[in-house]
Amino acid sequence: MDRIRKVQVVVYTMIKEPQFLVLRRIPSKGSIWQNVTGAIEDGETLENAAYRELEEETGIGRDKILEFGQLFSFEYRDARDMEVEETVFFAKIKEGTPVDITKNVYPEHETFKWCSDREAIELMKWKTNSRAIEAVMENLKK
Repeated sequence: MDRIRKVQVVVYTMIKEPQFLVLRRIPSKGSIWQNVTGAIEDGETLENAAYRELEEETGIGRDKILEFGQLFSFEYRDARDMEVEETVFFAKIKEGTPVDITKNVYPEHETFKWCSDREAIELMKWKTNSRAIEAVMENLKK
């Protein structure tokens, strides 16, 4: 049976309160809001895949990241009936870091925005994306 490994990255910055970066997929991909996500390439570590996807989808490189870490992993079966294992990371970035969604080799997103945790959670279609934002907020309260 086919199995896919993916990563998800919750991107945020701290102003007075955390602000989360959310991306809206292009219409042919459902126009849904999501965090940075993508598949792991052959021979790539989870962490390197997360860094690569973050840079591909937002233009944010490692030099703009203040904190980076793994939150949790989960499994599910996708619409193609494939098993997927997804690992969720967070990336706290420098305030004022520019975001550029136009340079992705595979255009996936039509727009992005910064928003509060509540707004980001409400925008997400997938509970796992909402749960990832909730996990960041839980970590910030520690």
